[in-house]
Amino acid sequence: MTSRRVQGTTHKNTLLAWSTRSSVCAASALTSILTLLAFPPFGLWILTFLAPLPLLWAAGLTHKNRLGAAIAASLGAAPVWAWQHQWVFGVSAPGAVLMIIYLSLYAGAFVWLLSWLSSRLRTSVWLLGPVVWVGLEVLRGEVVWQGYPWLLTGYPLIESPYLSRAGAVVGIYGISFLTVALGMSALGIVTSKNRLRILAAASFFGIAITWAALSATPRVVTDGVLRVAVVQTNIPQSVKLGWPPATRMRDLDRMLELTVRACETDTPPDLVIWPETMFPGDALDANSLAEERAAALAWVTETDVAWPVLRFVITRGADGIDPPVPVSGPFEQNNRLMMPTTVASDSLLAWQERLGIPFLIGAAGIDELRFEVEEGTGSITESSKARYNSSYLINQGRVEGNRYDKIHLTPFGEVMPYISAWPWLERLVLRVGIGATDLSFNFDAGTDPLTHIVRTESGLVRVATPICFEGIMPGICRRLAYAGNERQADVLIQLTNEGWFSSFDTGREQHLQIIRWRAVELGISVVRAANTGISAVISPDGRVIARGVEAGDTRADGVLWADAPLPTGTTPFGRMGDIVGWANLAGLGALLLAGVIVGFTHRGRPQSPDTDETEEENR
Repeated sequence: MTSRRVQGTTHKNTLLAWSTRSSVCAASALTSILTLLAFPPFGLWILTFLAPLPLLWAAGLTHKNRLGAAIAASLGAAPVWAWQHQWVFGVSAPGAVLMIIYLSLYAGAFVWLLSWLSSRLRTSVWLLGPVVWVGLEVLRGEVVWQGYPWLLTGYPLIESPYLSRAGAVVGIYGISFLTVALGMSALGIVTSKNRLRILAAASFFGIAITWAALSATPRVVTDGVLRVAVVQTNIPQSVKLGWPPATRMRDLDRMLELTVRACETDTPPDLVIWPETMFPGDALDANSLAEERAAALAWVTETDVAWPVLRFVITRGADGIDPPVPVSGPFEQNNRLMMPTTVASDSLLAWQERLGIPFLIGAAGIDELRFEVEEGTGSITESSKARYNSSYLINQGRVEGNRYDKIHLTPFGEVMPYISAWPWLERLVLRVGIGATDLSFNFDAGTDPLTHIVRTESGLVRVATPICFEGIMPGICRRLAYAGNERQADVLIQLTNEGWFSSFDTGREQHLQIIRWRAVELGISVVRAANTGISAVISPDGRVIARGVEAGDTRADGVLWADAPLPTGTTPFGRMGDIVGWANLAGLGALLLAGVIVGFTHRGRPQSPDTDETEEENR
């Protein structure tokens, strides 16, 4: 009889465990689907208030076998992360799989941590949930693997001019906290009893009032504009990685054509902008260019390769001192077609001097470039002290001032976080296909948050240039735009290469949505110059003033003309930084410490896992 009773109990517990895991997996999938619908391309932003609630319910449901529930939650989140990052498979299939697994683990971590903390601290999940949720967002977005803040809960609220205004004080992580806390308090009102229900109602209204007060923050006043002309290129990443000589010259000719058209308007721009690394040559600074000329480098093809007829490409001779001369195509030598590599810089500098409008160009930055030519074979070996992903300001036919070198390199696109510290390990990881395909990971990180000074008819404009991934990092953009609590940039110009997204335009829309938060946080206009789109101009309140080019928003080239308003004030976030975000991460750490301490203090004592049916609730 006893044996049968034990077997029956075991069978019942097994069925209950499977039922719980299935419920948790379904709840996680529902959270993921609601998140998906809140973001572009669907744009149902109001759903972001509801998205965390199924996982919160799942954490409250999980009292035993938390590991199984965490795995179930991770499995429920995986399909949406896979859909969101389908473009990564074209960059690195093994890397994409590992990325999806890693991102999905955060759903499981939320369920496990919240259930454990709720049990240890004997507190309802809705009270602890906001700190745990946003603490994990900060951990993912700012710390682990140098940060990846994609699909943060607060992002969709940029579509609400009123609700997003609080971001000027608390930043995007503060918006996430307000969003999650409001939703979880509402759930607490529905699910709690007696005193906890009163507490949940007080919390709900307190958060709503706080949000309203934060949204009453005065907007940054603007005075004057910077008129920009963004040259949006359309060079697929598959082409740019190899960039054959004939294609490279065709693309250079087209970029120069668009640049000339950008300048020859009734109201000329103050600045012409090219996207990240779209300069098709090797060097722009004087020292590197001198080395390139001395080595007499050339792009070479067989004679049967078709080259385009060039209309805008220019050469200034082997020494770079001759008058500009048009180049219509390659020259033939030793049964090869050849084009000096210096025509790229010659063309760009000559056209800038002729047009008289400053250019902001995304290109490689190289320190101490050297070329060694081996006698007899003629083979050339290149070496340098450091290589950067950089931006240059060109004026009066030369590079003006210092270049800006990208400070925060793209994880697994330009650097292997932690792994790059050991070259042998980096080579091993790259050999198995983790990391962007066909990239050498030879970029170094810059150290100086330099701004370019653009001279306009109305005065000097300070321009900071976050490059690609830097635009989604709040702290990096603040470092570029502010020095301490003082503004040091009047405009942010993000140079980016969106060719990595291939045909996945959703990624481009989401990247644009993220950078709009930098405008709100810092009270600054943001200009985006994006290869394959979406180029845009964003006002200091996060509103998109202009986007796309004549031929379309994405996967088309053309010119975007617009006026970027210039701010005169600062924002609390700009002056103080991301206090709320880091406070949430610290709060999560404090809760974990408290849970450990309580565990040691009450070791051996019986403890009810059901924190929603506490004695306090039933009084």
